[in-house]
Amino acid sequence: MEIIKKFNKVGNGHSQYYVLDLLRWALGVLLFFKGVQFMMNTSYLVDIINPQSRDLLTIVLVHYIAFVHLAGGIFIVLGLLTRWVIAVQIPILVGAVIVSGGGQEGTLEAALALYAFLSGMYLFVVGSGKHSVDYNLKLEV
Repeated sequence: MEIIKKFNKVGNGHSQYYVLDLLRWALGVLLFFKGVQFMMNTSYLVDIINPQSRDLLTIVLVHYIAFVHLAGGIFIVLGLLTRWVIAVQIPILVGAVIVSGGGQEGTLEAALALYAFLSGMYLFVVGSGKHSVDYNLKLEV
């Protein structure tokens, strides 16, 4: 717990904390729109996960990924439960980096996946910043 408090002090102690907020907002918007894209075109996501079979596990994963991106994007933009939401996103983002790095996707998709993973890891360590619901709730308690 002490380590997390130290990371919070580092994240909230910067004089340029707007950069952290912009990073969080950009990640949240990116994840939200990827969730919308996956909901609108589920066959694309099914082909990425398991192109040979459309079994129950694949369908559950497709819905899990789309929902986590949609809800997680909103939560990250607001700065609500940021670390928890990113912890749920990490396996998806690792899979996105692996799949997009395999050469099947374009370089833009690979860059977006890498950005999402790296900024997610940074926000997981540092926290959501001063302009977030988490920070405001902490002040009220």
